[in-house]
Amino acid sequence: MTATDDRPRLPTSPPKGEIEPLILTALGAPRIELGGKAVQFATRHASWALFSLALAEDQTLSLEEVCFRLWPDASEGVLARRLATMTWQMRRGLGEGAWRIIRTRQSLTLRLGPDDRVDLLEVRSQSRDVLENGTVPAGDLLKALDLPVLEPWSEFGWVQSEQEAVAALRAAVLASA
Repeated sequence: MTATDDRPRLPTSPPKGEIEPLILTALGAPRIELGGKAVQFATRHASWALFSLALAEDQTLSLEEVCFRLWPDASEGVLARRLATMTWQMRRGLGEGAWRIIRTRQSLTLRLGPDDRVDLLEVRSQSRDVLENGTVPAGDLLKALDLPVLEPWSEFGWVQSEQEAVAALRAAVLASA
């Protein structure tokens, strides 16, 4: 028996029956919950990758983009190993929710279900509704748009882009009111 045979088998497809919701809080202090319990990863790279995927269009990024976001200064020789380790840490941290992480030769995807929540995606959707329908923004929406976006990680370009997008969205929502 090899050492890899001792690794726990993580699910690659959703379970039958009830699925525990994944909740990602990007506004305010970043937080990850699965089934109401806080999720902790072995490294911060797994957290960064999960949020990066959640906020990406279609929750998918090319492996090249993931590496650029997480290890912008790393040499080509170490990236494959780092990516493999980080993907394993993400899947392991999600435990029974590991099926949500899909890696192909070209991309990494976060599979979100109907009961999953990403607060920033919800705020974006609510803001689009306000702007498209000309409705008055709710106070909760304006409060959410005032919260910092992934503030502890603001040194990253992808986080700065998210922060700028929220600032522009807030300005547009306020101007429409």
